[in-house]
Amino acid sequence: MQSLIGFLQAAGLPSPNRQKPYQTQPVFLILHEVFFKQLKSVGVQFSQRFCDIAKNKGGRPEIPIPMLAIVCTAIRATLLAKRNKSNDDFKFMGNQFLDIYNHHVSLLGSIQKKVPVKFHKMMSDIYEEVNRFHHSISGAYDQDDSLSFLDLDGMDDE
Repeated sequence: MQSLIGFLQAAGLPSPNRQKPYQTQPVFLILHEVFFKQLKSVGVQFSQRFCDIAKNKGGRPEIPIPMLAIVCTAIRATLLAKRNKSNDDFKFMGNQFLDIYNHHVSLLGSIQKKVPVKFHKMMSDIYEEVNRFHHSISGAYDQDDSLSFLDLDGMDDE
């Protein structure tokens, strides 16, 4: 794990926040792109399922464990391919990354078991963050709280 964190830092990518696991911009963006972007996307077609989860849990829609686990597996596979300098025809398929997927499913299940209230808040927060992305007509993405990520006071004046 340390070598992966070192790779992320060397590549200029954000490091994980220990108090907010799975809550990073790349995860939000990929969840949106893969599961929620189009009208025929799974997250749009089966949006009622997220509401059904909310009725059984904390009252807020949540990202399901398998959905989050596959996105995190794809991110990890991509980072490993980049680190290993794989060529452009790298394929994410089959059981090649099954151990990584199972690790995420197990880790999320452990968090759910140990701290269920925090787990459901985390999964709800991820769902909300993913749904803040809006696809504009020009194809650009707007996010309601984009300015909150910037340190405007810390920017150079000249």
